[in-house]
Amino acid sequence: MVKVVINGTEIIETPDGWQDFTTTLRMDREFKALFEITEVPLTFFFDGYQLLKSAYDANGYCYSLPVSILRLNKDNQYVSIYEGLLFFKNIEWTEGVEGFAAKCTFTDNSFFAKIRNNKDLKAKIFVPKSKSGLTIPQADYWRMTFFNPTTGTYYSHITGVGYERQDTAFRVYDVLKFLVAFMTDGTVEFISDYFNTGGKGEGAMITCGLIPRFTSGAIGTGVTQELFEQNFPDLSFSDVFKELDKSHNIGVQIGLNGAAPFIRIEDNAFLFPDTELQTLPNVETLKRTVATEYLYSKVILGSECTTDETFLSFPETIRFLGFQTEEYVIVQDCNTDRVLDLKNEWILSSNTIEDLVLNGATTAPTIYDSTIILINTVLDYGNIWGDAVQSNWLTNIVPPYYYNEFYNNANKAQRYLGGVPANIAAYLSATDDTFEAESTQSDPAFPLYYDNGTDPERLIKCDNEISDPSGNYNNGSFYYDIPTTGVYTFFGLSKFELLNFAGSTVLDNQVTVFVRRTNSSNVLISETPIVTLTTQLPAIANYSQIFSISGTAALVGNSTDRIYLYIKVEGDLVNYRIYPINKYGCVATSNGGGVYQEYDPKEYPIVRNAFNYPMSFTDFIVLRAQPLGLIPFGVKDSKTYFAWIEEVKFKHFQDESSFTLISNEKNN
Repeated sequence: MVKVVINGTEIIETPDGWQDFTTTLRMDREFKALFEITEVPLTFFFDGYQLLKSAYDANGYCYSLPVSILRLNKDNQYVSIYEGLLFFKNIEWTEGVEGFAAKCTFTDNSFFAKIRNNKDLKAKIFVPKSKSGLTIPQADYWRMTFFNPTTGTYYSHITGVGYERQDTAFRVYDVLKFLVAFMTDGTVEFISDYFNTGGKGEGAMITCGLIPRFTSGAIGTGVTQELFEQNFPDLSFSDVFKELDKSHNIGVQIGLNGAAPFIRIEDNAFLFPDTELQTLPNVETLKRTVATEYLYSKVILGSECTTDETFLSFPETIRFLGFQTEEYVIVQDCNTDRVLDLKNEWILSSNTIEDLVLNGATTAPTIYDSTIILINTVLDYGNIWGDAVQSNWLTNIVPPYYYNEFYNNANKAQRYLGGVPANIAAYLSATDDTFEAESTQSDPAFPLYYDNGTDPERLIKCDNEISDPSGNYNNGSFYYDIPTTGVYTFFGLSKFELLNFAGSTVLDNQVTVFVRRTNSSNVLISETPIVTLTTQLPAIANYSQIFSISGTAALVGNSTDRIYLYIKVEGDLVNYRIYPINKYGCVATSNGGGVYQEYDPKEYPIVRNAFNYPMSFTDFIVLRAQPLGLIPFGVKDSKTYFAWIEEVKFKHFQDESSFTLISNEKNN
């Protein structure tokens, strides 16, 4: 039997529809959330109708009342099976000769009423007010510590009058906590181990493009509270969740801690633990199908706001390892046309951040002043700031240092490998971009010598091509022409002679073989050492010594850059000459091609299992309290399967409930 209480008043006349009353546990893969809903309407007559009609006449359709629905348990005690709200706008009224009735659709007190209905409302995260004007804690102000990518030096925090919001940023955890409180008037608890202290996303912080433009103090004025408020954009829960999901692959659990509703945001794997829940034996009829709506044919990566100017440190056009917009094939034979869109509207690009930091007072664009920037940091709780993480994941040779390795396309794809059903592939041409060349003559010809006092650097002229399958090496001008933006590893070998003609003193020198990178007009971009040798010649007149040094070095090259091999002698005045045979070559390239697989595709939940089963109310309460995990279910005269909840419809007053569970091939 059922008991209904509206706004504290028990309804005597039992409403129609109670026999079909159903509580549904649903995993929504589009919203990436596990939540509980009640979808069966109840129709009230007599005292129920009179209570609702009086409240409607007094307050109108923009009104709601709390509703409790209870049922008897095995101990013959009434227990709550639903706590929610009845919005008067959802009531269908019937009046006439056949009677008076109010058909009501209920909304639960956590997800539909407070989150789904308000997730698109925008808020100022630094204003301590909810959507209804109630006082709630604002998102705490933190500071972002930016660095100069060309040196790795962090900028100091400027303080004082007129600099109130200098370097202002917010922890993602605090932003989510505020937005949950904002849209629920502080009545829904926010939980996140992932974004909170110690979690993988702990260091995620946001700011707006205005802030890095002022960080170095070059503009001459600071960021005041007024300037900050004019530029920092209003945010909605929907906006923030969407951007964080694309960059982190997160999921949501919505439920009750006792009677208190909560929303929990964790990495998506949290929704699919291997913990085994209660077993359902002897399923009579099982229907298994493939959930084809979860299959994708390609994935889009990157972010909207990238900068590929060559005066900035990061090679923005490099494939897979950067932040540019890219499409990659998902290798499978299911012939689907669905696209997994992981392209962020927020700024992630190291170059864009660098441009704003270094050139904010001059050439950096102001169009990003109100655009959110997501930056990975290491938090300093004592000083209440986050140091932007600096790294060079392309060559490990620093400087330069880059921002946001955590958010480059490769790492975003890595976090989503469990969210697609097969390999992520990027096909490039099968061109072999290596080469090898050597010198055939001494340079200069005997008996001439260079003098490191007047000419310390010399181009190593490898004129004889041994191998150059793609024609990238110019053996007349002695440079390698970068065909595609990427990381290239060069080999250099030099045989040379050092001479102490005068012999008046011991000579100490340092000899370096290095590659020089220029643009297509031979304007210098950078120099990268391959190998260095420290030498010492005795104080003996006309003493000479022949050396041979070799090594490899990786560097980043943009398409059409030129790479030359050089030798440099530094230190005491010494004469030197280059002997044959010197060698130069490109021995390895990395530009984003290939097939990327870091997990077993059999782990992807794609097989849908549907069946009916007589679950008791006691067992449902246990499942409702802990719905995350694998449910083992055995089929009569067949095998036992393991699957996660996609949808469980528990029918309180009928013999059987319906189960739709999702499984993968690895567990079965």
